[in-house]
Amino acid sequence: MGAASPITEELDRLSHLPNRGYAFALHIRTGRPTVLISTFSDAWMRYYDAMGFFLRDPCIGWACTANGAQRWSDPRVIDPHGVLREAATFGMPYGAMAAQGDTASLSVGAISRVEGEFTDDELAEFYSILRAIHLRMAPLERLTPAQVQALRIISTGTRYAAAAEQLGISESALKARLHTARARLMARTTPDAIRRAKDYGLI
Repeated sequence: MGAASPITEELDRLSHLPNRGYAFALHIRTGRPTVLISTFSDAWMRYYDAMGFFLRDPCIGWACTANGAQRWSDPRVIDPHGVLREAATFGMPYGAMAAQGDTASLSVGAISRVEGEFTDDELAEFYSILRAIHLRMAPLERLTPAQVQALRIISTGTRYAAAAEQLGISESALKARLHTARARLMARTTPDAIRRAKDYGLI
């Protein structure tokens, strides 16, 4: 996923820390993130997915026990499946992770680079950035009934004209409802808004 506009400022602040990319799994609920942002290499992400590393990732395991930031090399980070060793073979020998939230809605970030360990100041900055992103991307608790109706009917594959007719409104009014729903959900497109609304349990 590309950088979402509400967190562009935070991601810009992050840009000087890693040189092998970053990833954020935001508001993990029922075992999967509501939003996933990654600039890690496509090769690593394909391998990570193919190996089913998400549920075995030591960054996720560590994040379930602490809020803050930590280096991958910290001896308290348990990696029985060798995920971080594998990351090193993909050109990411040094890294750090950060966590914010609790098991009901947990956000986890990871950054990596080649030239050496992250300093304590860099860890503190990384945690500050993740915490800001976590707050900005907090899932909505509700949409308006009109927004829910509009998203539900479009999610079935109904065309705009037919959907507007079913709702008894003009097509422009339907589009206005979808526009406000996208803005509220911080989604770029209507399909993305539908996906996020379903992820949040709103439709």
